[in-house]
Amino acid sequence: MSDFPDNITQHFYTMDDQVPLTLRSTCRSVRPYKAHRHAELSVGAIVDGQTCVHFNDRYEILNPGDVVIIPPEVVHACNPVEGKPRSYHMLYIDPDWLCALNHLSSLHFGTSLTVLKSAGLFRQYLTIVDTITHPSLTGKMPERVRSFCQSMIASLCDDSASPEMQVSGEEPAPETNAFIRQVLMTQISSPPSLDELSGKFQLCPETIIRRFSRDYGMTPKAFINNLRVEEGKKLLRAGYSIADTALTLGFSDQSHFHKAFVQYAAATPNQYRQMMSIFDNKS
Repeated sequence: MSDFPDNITQHFYTMDDQVPLTLRSTCRSVRPYKAHRHAELSVGAIVDGQTCVHFNDRYEILNPGDVVIIPPEVVHACNPVEGKPRSYHMLYIDPDWLCALNHLSSLHFGTSLTVLKSAGLFRQYLTIVDTITHPSLTGKMPERVRSFCQSMIASLCDDSASPEMQVSGEEPAPETNAFIRQVLMTQISSPPSLDELSGKFQLCPETIIRRFSRDYGMTPKAFINNLRVEEGKKLLRAGYSIADTALTLGFSDQSHFHKAFVQYAAATPNQYRQMMSIFDNKS
């Protein structure tokens, strides 16, 4: 069977504000991702097969039992190895909630991916997945999530963290790039074209692309498409139709939104829109 997103067995679950997180469970997929970023803290667990995580020109193979922690806004890609299927879970956790829970600063997460090879943490992770996917266990969810998060924070300081992915953050982005980033984030539905940015800053388009990619890990076009997909997730969760979401975000039509969503989320908008809440009757 071809690995089209509609043919992949995957589910999305969300929780209420009491424990603000989203779970994605994907089984036997060879669907790749484009480099992307999330506003949430992303915590992945490999269940079967292998995944190659790409970050800051570094690559590392993740195996079953590995847990990867990806700080908010860090550009990364996690793709299959040699085209072979892999199964994995992803937890997307509100960083502000997590910081308040553990009395942390957001700086604690750093700017690097961390790979943890801890059997105990992996078992806790699977317990969270089991609790989310079984409605009868939802009463235990807040306590189990808090326990897992506290163990995860403790593990970040452990020597078992993979040193290959621990790289220092880059120097702050130049003022021009920071301004371009802010413009793209505030004009998501009608961002300036590359030619418009080129004229404003008196830089050739190639220079803008090269410098922006150096500081943010993706081109301006990829940045705005990734941003649109992340905003699209919020609108779909809020009940917007796929067509209205595409229109709101500035896509020329629904098919272009669908294509971008699949590229950056490795799922279709409809699959994401069918997300289940563990606190309602859809669970």
